Amino acid sequence: MDPTLAVQRASSPEEANFYHDFDRFAANLLAPKFYVKLASRYQFSDQYNDMWNESWAEYDAFEERRVALGAHRLDFQEPLEEWRRADDKLRREYSPNQVGIFGKVPLYYALHLYIVETSKEDLQVDRLYSWKMAMRDWNRFRELYGSSAKFRAKLSPIQKTSFGILDDWWNSRYSPKSDIDAFLASVEELCPRASITPPTSSDFFHEWTSHSHYHTACLELFFREFHAMEWEPHIPRPKLLNLMACRRDAARHAIHMRFSWATYRSLVPRAPPNENDSVLPAYVQPVREMDGWKNNIFFQEPPMGDISRDAYTLMLDVATDPPRYLWDVKAKQTVRTSDFTKCPDYVCVSHTWGRWTCRPPKLVRVPNVPWEIKANTLYDVLDVPEMLLGLKEDYIWLDLFCLPQNDSPEHHAEVANQTAIFRRSKACVAWLNDVEEWKVTTAALDYIGLRYLQNSCNHPDLEVSDEIRQETHQRASAQPELVKPGTSVEPSSWFSSLWTLQETVLCPNLQLCTRTMETLCDGAATPVSLSTLLTLVDLPKIPSGVRTKQLIRMGATSGRQTPDACLALSRLSYKTQLGWVLSQLTPIDVMINANLRVCKRSRAVAIMSALDVVDWYKERKPDKDGKVSSTGHDDDVLVLETYPLSFIREAASKFGSSFYSALTDVNAYRMERFDTLTGFGDYQVGSMMPFTKNHGWVSSVYAAAPVSQLRRRDHEAVAGWVIQGNAGVRIRYAGILASSEDPLKNEEDPIKALVTTIGREREEGRERGRMMLKKDPDADLRSKLRELAGKKSVYYAVVMSDDFGLQFGLLLQTAKIRLPTPGIKRHLCKVGIFWTQSRMDTVPSTKVNWVVA
Repeated sequence: MDPTLAVQRASSPEEANFYHDFDRFAANLLAPKFYVKLASRYQFSDQYNDMWNESWAEYDAFEERRVALGAHRLDFQEPLEEWRRADDKLRREYSPNQVGIFGKVPLYYALHLYIVETSKEDLQVDRLYSWKMAMRDWNRFRELYGSSAKFRAKLSPIQKTSFGILDDWWNSRYSPKSDIDAFLASVEELCPRASITPPTSSDFFHEWTSHSHYHTACLELFFREFHAMEWEPHIPRPKLLNLMACRRDAARHAIHMRFSWATYRSLVPRAPPNENDSVLPAYVQPVREMDGWKNNIFFQEPPMGDISRDAYTLMLDVATDPPRYLWDVKAKQTVRTSDFTKCPDYVCVSHTWGRWTCRPPKLVRVPNVPWEIKANTLYDVLDVPEMLLGLKEDYIWLDLFCLPQNDSPEHHAEVANQTAIFRRSKACVAWLNDVEEWKVTTAALDYIGLRYLQNSCNHPDLEVSDEIRQETHQRASAQPELVKPGTSVEPSSWFSSLWTLQETVLCPNLQLCTRTMETLCDGAATPVSLSTLLTLVDLPKIPSGVRTKQLIRMGATSGRQTPDACLALSRLSYKTQLGWVLSQLTPIDVMINANLRVCKRSRAVAIMSALDVVDWYKERKPDKDGKVSSTGHDDDVLVLETYPLSFIREAASKFGSSFYSALTDVNAYRMERFDTLTGFGDYQVGSMMPFTKNHGWVSSVYAAAPVSQLRRRDHEAVAGWVIQGNAGVRIRYAGILASSEDPLKNEEDPIKALVTTIGREREEGRERGRMMLKKDPDADLRSKLRELAGKKSVYYAVVMSDDFGLQFGLLLQTAKIRLPTPGIKRHLCKVGIFWTQSRMDTVPSTKVNWVVA
């Protein structure tokens, strides 16, 4: 009831006074001033809790009076109580410490924690004067980063990359200086002013001149890293998700702007001079969540060019073994590293040749190499020493000359040490022996660089004439060298090898070289790594509302078609899926990508170092002749004819729940085929495996669930799941969140979730139809399970992990049995995944007797 009307209809003075008092209290509680005081200064802190609880205690007292008087409920009560429920729900994420997420927190917060830990100094946090505090912390961070190795060691690679992006932007190393000057002039006026809202670009008094989206992305990154209004340590998940997305976006634009700047300066000789042109910094790395490698020192590498790389290199030298052999380029001989006081710096060479060995095998004796080498049809092995001179390096690690070509214990040990060998190298190059030059590929990248400037920046010093654009377009209208001649989509052979995938993961910044060792470079003669190349061919999107020209993706623009070379490079990235792998670099994404690759011998050995799954291999013993098979013993059980069971079990143990997060087309096809049966028996389905029997460019394995889990905690039951030789997973305990057979009364407490299943779109003339991912972003989980189950099946939602109270898990399907026997073994199939949209307590383990086929 309306409060005014309630007063008029009150049956007694006491009731009328109550309505007056209650209305005044509610008006104060709902007043913007009260909310702003909480949100701007105390958001979900201990002070917030005290003020919040005191206010609601008073509200509860009023509600007790209302009930005692028999008074009407007032109109404002429902929205007020909804606000209370929403706030209480959000505060379930309250986190008094940053265990597990310190490597992702904003830079200013990392600075505060470090200073408190080392000097006990407490840096004041004044959220009302956040710009003043932001500038103080930024300057303190920069000073500490340059002077304190201990402080740098505390920071994660993600945080170091973010600082590098901001440092390049702050010093205008590859952007017009006028933009940062306008920003600083505005901040100088903002510092003495109080503010109760998060910052926006409209706050600035001085407008930047280029309207560059690179500048906009870096500006937002600065907000989120150093402006206190943009971070709340007590509710980290939504803030961290936004921060991580901002870091990824800024990194992409920094890579594009850095490349475009070099391209522009090389193509426009009369460009205004810039004091930083001769010392362009290294390209930044994509921002990756490296939780899958958090216990692996090899994947904690600082960004290229970072001041902390020397300490990291020294740590690797102490903690790992060097390669046993190197190739002395000038002396043209294989040398033992044990003959040196210290292992010399070297460059690793990644290449592919195994599929092209001569038939019948032909062994070649290369001078000064202590073993014979198999000849191949791609190149003459005797010519390689001369080719390697083109790298202009003193020492090189190349498997043909540095890895014993037999199954000796020495060979076995070196194969197991591949991670250290590649990670200890000062650089890595991909030797594409079927590529002769970079003429067209360079032209395509030049076009992409100019197009990025044209579509995302408007500055008088970066204008490009029509003549230069037309000439660049013409040069890029042929087929790029990375695509095999005579084909439109088949990439160079190097991209199809499983071994080179492993080497790419171990060295994502590897450089690309032609047959004669010519390196792919940008306009400033800086090598363009594979990771940078794949970032460049995927132009970033411009969000709506940003004051820049609209960024157009690969397609027609301004009446002119995108050059063929640019389209071919984009198709290469899509076909190989390397762009996705190198942007994410998670173990499960690497394992899924391995399905696309070809391997002549053991697939497990070819990819194990990239996954850090090597214990199974190290445990192998020599046979009676002293040899250790690199392909596995004859009695190995190959799961789905692909990997040894020991390898798969170790991978599942190390990856945890993410190992089971991929979807394949068998998830739908097998259940459609067998949904009337009681189970699968020993039939190899593999619905829980991130790989299949078939390997090649057309893979039936989809990517792992694309959900960001900032602090993933696996459900206790997952560690007890056991993979069997037939690709089934034996499950004795499971965290069952819901099932299609739950009582209807549970509908009163719905579970909102994003549900993804694999379905089939029927096509005329095709028995199996076309596989499709079906997503329901706001499903009631129990209702959805009943809908999917129909009359023949039973569906279960099984939790695999928790992230700040949000539950991620699998959808499992089994056939419905009319008279089920308690405890009978049930055969199931994975058919989807789910991700709850609201926070809840972790479900307990339930004893089951399942095999998921």
